[in-house]
Amino acid sequence: MMMFRKIQNRISCEKGLTLLEVIVTLVATAIISTAIAPFLRVQVQSYVSARDGKEVIQSSRIGLKRMVAELEEVPSWIDLDFGNSTQVQFDTPTQTNIRYTYNSTYKELRRGIGSEGDTHVYGVQSFRIRYYNKTDSQISSFSSPRSDIWKIQIEMTVGDGSTNYELRTRVTPKGFYFN
Repeated sequence: MMMFRKIQNRISCEKGLTLLEVIVTLVATAIISTAIAPFLRVQVQSYVSARDGKEVIQSSRIGLKRMVAELEEVPSWIDLDFGNSTQVQFDTPTQTNIRYTYNSTYKELRRGIGSEGDTHVYGVQSFRIRYYNKTDSQISSFSSPRSDIWKIQIEMTVGDGSTNYELRTRVTPKGFYFN
């Protein structure tokens, strides 16, 4: 019992914090928070930028992989309808008139079948398709099937304009080996 009274007396003698102590604590907290905030902001912006860049590169790789897979299925040079540096149209055994078109205004690669089309890859800063013959010499644009086309090279730069990633691949459609 005696112990309880000693504790009770000690608590009743304590007065708590003064207004000056509370104000000093608040000012010190504000100063420390203001000093730390720019460092935290930079770290958060770096994280968001890296995450967004990862999403752009991942979606563009998936889009490019689909385009390459479809081009690999072209049975013969006769099935390459037309092509230039920003678009190509071809047929596969399962679909006709598959067209990939780069739209520089909207920074997107579109994929369409016939008159229908959807955005295939977003954030495309630049896009180029090149056509090569068996001796690896570049061929210009074509408006009708050409028997001398052997390889197709696709170059794509994706990003937000400040941070960009370059993707490049060459594809030889499987049916071209037998031409």
